[in-house]
Amino acid sequence: EGHPLLASWGRLSRELQEQIEEAGHYDEVTSAGTDLYVEPGEDSLLHALQSDLLHLRDRAALPVEPPALDLRDGAALPVEPPAPELLADLSDPTTSSSIEVHACHGPMREVEVLHDRLRDLFEGRGDLAPDEVIVMAPDIEAYAPSIEAVFAAPPTGAARIPFHIADRGPRATQPVIDAFERVLDLVSGRFALSAVLDVLAAPLVQARFGLDDAGLARVRAWLEDAGARWGIDAAHRASLGQPSDAANTLRFALDRLWLGLAMPTDERARFGDVLPYDDVAGSEAETLAALGAFCEAASAAHDTFATERPLPAQCEALAQTLRTFIAEDADHAREHQRVRDALETLAERARAADLGETPFSLDAARHLLGRALEATQTAYGFLSGGVTFCQLVPMRSVPFRVVCLLGMNDGALPRSDHAPSFDRVAAQRRPGDRSKRDDDQHLFLEALLCARERVVITYVGQDLQGAGTLPPSVLVDELLDRVVEGFAPLLREAHASTHEGEPLDASSAAEALRARLVTRHTLQPFSPENFDARLGPRQSFDTRALETARALVKPPGQAPAFITDRLPARRDDDGLCAGTRPEAPAVVTLDALTDFLRKPARDFATRRLRLTLPSGREAIEDREPIDVDGLARWALGESLLARIERGDPADERDAALRASGRLPLGTLGGATLEKLTDFAERIVHKADEHRRAARGPTSSAPEPFSLGLRCALPDEPNAPVETRFVRLDGVLDVSEGEVSVSRTFASVDTGRDLGTYVRHLFAQAVRQTDRSQRAQALPTRSVLVGMAKANRGTKPALEVGAIGFGPVDDARERLKALLTLYLLGEREPIPLPAGAARAFANERASAPAAGGAAATGKALEKARAHFDRARYGPRRDLDDPYTALLWPTFEALTASRGSRSFAKVAWQVYGPFLDARQTL
Repeated sequence: EGHPLLASWGRLSRELQEQIEEAGHYDEVTSAGTDLYVEPGEDSLLHALQSDLLHLRDRAALPVEPPALDLRDGAALPVEPPAPELLADLSDPTTSSSIEVHACHGPMREVEVLHDRLRDLFEGRGDLAPDEVIVMAPDIEAYAPSIEAVFAAPPTGAARIPFHIADRGPRATQPVIDAFERVLDLVSGRFALSAVLDVLAAPLVQARFGLDDAGLARVRAWLEDAGARWGIDAAHRASLGQPSDAANTLRFALDRLWLGLAMPTDERARFGDVLPYDDVAGSEAETLAALGAFCEAASAAHDTFATERPLPAQCEALAQTLRTFIAEDADHAREHQRVRDALETLAERARAADLGETPFSLDAARHLLGRALEATQTAYGFLSGGVTFCQLVPMRSVPFRVVCLLGMNDGALPRSDHAPSFDRVAAQRRPGDRSKRDDDQHLFLEALLCARERVVITYVGQDLQGAGTLPPSVLVDELLDRVVEGFAPLLREAHASTHEGEPLDASSAAEALRARLVTRHTLQPFSPENFDARLGPRQSFDTRALETARALVKPPGQAPAFITDRLPARRDDDGLCAGTRPEAPAVVTLDALTDFLRKPARDFATRRLRLTLPSGREAIEDREPIDVDGLARWALGESLLARIERGDPADERDAALRASGRLPLGTLGGATLEKLTDFAERIVHKADEHRRAARGPTSSAPEPFSLGLRCALPDEPNAPVETRFVRLDGVLDVSEGEVSVSRTFASVDTGRDLGTYVRHLFAQAVRQTDRSQRAQALPTRSVLVGMAKANRGTKPALEVGAIGFGPVDDARERLKALLTLYLLGEREPIPLPAGAARAFANERASAPAAGGAAATGKALEKARAHFDRARYGPRRDLDDPYTALLWPTFEALTASRGSRSFAKVAWQVYGPFLDARQTL
């Protein structure tokens, strides 16, 4: 007989005690006759469980009506009724139990819940100190980032809970070892681009090669754009069993970068099989030199470790690698010396063991080095003040008032014993033989016994991807089962005493007790349920999450726009309003006006607020391209169009595009190139047809033009109208007959047609104003040739489409209207997201003239679908971070602004545009 938990988890302790008793030196009392074991009492669920374990008492096996006497060690003792504190611990809804189990969505949520529980305990128990709390986890390294994120940055106004994380590996606590391990991971691997950038991100590596964060960002852009994906060079790929192709290797990208720095910026200049990368400025030579030095050193280190060598030679090579890649300064000299000492010790031990000539691989040498470094790692952070976070290992379960167990997930504890078939010790086990499962069960039992007031257990118990639940560790499940079996009858007694006439059956009592012990938390910390005091342990103390929760429970209303009032006029360097002096007109370029109309939110944020939002770059590609996505297809197509129009030979075009690194390798790349070339040739042929159909010469030359316009800016009500003089500058093609033909590899309706329209208006206005010969040589019609709208993004044969614009008599007035919006865009965001505005104008243009409010409402619904619903393809206006910042909802976008409301501005820009646009 005995307690089931001791029978299940106590084998390690039993065998140890048996061995001690056999030795004849074991006594359960001191020399003064005092018992070594202290009675924990039964004033809480935790203490009652500990008392049961001490007295080997199985409550589930006791009779429902206990006898008047209890026999303990042969003495008759009266049976005490359950303590009121124990009954309250089992049933009081206003307090939490002394044994808490929390099911959470992921490790981060576990740590957030733990932080809230500790805040609750510290505030509820004024005498509880942080150093009286210990938090243990089967893998503390996995939880360390979440612990630092949550505990190091408490909510505003909240006191920080002091903490220390112990038992972390050398790599997590020492920058030199971390950087060194990154380097060794790189030189022993496939040289993936992400691994290269990961090594360069280490501050000590940056310091060694003279890089900084800005330089690293530039290096990343270079390597990605130049086509680096994986591998050192063709020979390295061949050594890994891959085709000996240099495309998309580091050497491939570096050759492009060096040639781009040395040669003129000319897309036709190809040196052998290398196409220069033209986005390297002369001022960036030092950054490129640092990248080149790093790559050469990494390649040399790979060659060094490619073959096995005796351990002393490997240690010397490792020491040289440390010197080559990791900067040594006063702050990190001790870490450098620690690695060198470990390498010297390994070499000496190899010679002493007569292994001085035995070949070792790099992996074997790294394994030995890692063990040597771990052996010298001190237990920093354990019991050094504050809440102690540590690994769940032996000899750490000293008494604490509060014991917390993180990460008690299914499969995390206990570990399984997987002995090989030839292990005779496992086949014929004897007392004292090591077992991982027995060790972990003993650790869990020790953790329960060393807690003096509270045990808090967390685990990932809810699926992040759905509503399903996940089981905890079998140890937690077994603990819950035994507690429910043993204490559910007491819960029934407590219920009967407080709810007369409402008996609680055994099954309901068991369910109620398990529900009290196990708390299932919400996915997000800002859920309103976390701030309901009636929910007990689910309560949160995060003031930042509270603000969000309050916003969630508010009645739905109109979300405010980012800026609701007009800003004052922007001032120039002299402190005067830009453009207010006649001698200093506002100068606007044609490209700036086009960019504003296509992306007004980004224009306002960058031009007026000087605000640049992160681009949200995609994950780094570590594989050579096997397909050409939309952006890469457009870049390849534009290059093809330029080369075809220049008359480059077909073989030169193909070689240049293959040298760009954007095409798949081998046959697949050839098929992709053939398809792209066919479509590009059809676009050029279509553009030539339009040129030949025009009367007059077809040759053209770009020339600059300027146009002066006076714009009246509508101001606030009852205020005078402000007049601004604007000079619009642009470059136009002259001597091209009646038509100006441009081409694009993209769809003709993705905003490029709007740019063509603005340029066409500028040319028409210049013709109407300037009577010079060169101005009168400007064409009267504009044509854009590209991908037809109906075939955009399709994989089969793409169709060529064209749109055009004819003569516009009121071009100056239309330009003045657009420039007025541009000038207003310096003071307030103009509600003109491209997708929504175009959809609104399209729907309104197709509606009957007498449609009225119903037609406008339908047009607004079309606009909403393009703004915040992914109904019309993968992109929507809210995907743009600048648009999402200025107008977080469609209601904020369409909030009335009088003459500058969304509906009026969208129609003012896109109405005349759609009226002039012709499908050819």
